[in-house]
Amino acid sequence: MKTKHVFLDIDGTLVGYDTKIPDSALEALKMAQKNGHKIIISSGRPLYMIYPELLAAVDFDGIIAAGGSCVIINGEVIYESFIDSESLST
Repeated sequence: MKTKHVFLDIDGTLVGYDTKIPDSALEALKMAQKNGHKIIISSGRPLYMIYPELLAAVDFDGIIAAGGSCVIINGEVIYESFIDSESLST
């Protein structure tokens, strides 16, 4: 079987609007990884706002956070791009 890369949003996908992570979602993620697939969070949330209990429950293969301005693969930041403070001043 070919390795597939599964990109998942958080809100309303992995985590319900009640901020709970369903056991069925955790089980499905772990099963997909066991079957050799790569699981990647893809969220508009900045990294610090991604639920710590979600990150602790699953060893994600990658995280795309802050709408693509932070990319982490296998625990290593491979891309970061933020607005510098000079550009924010009025």
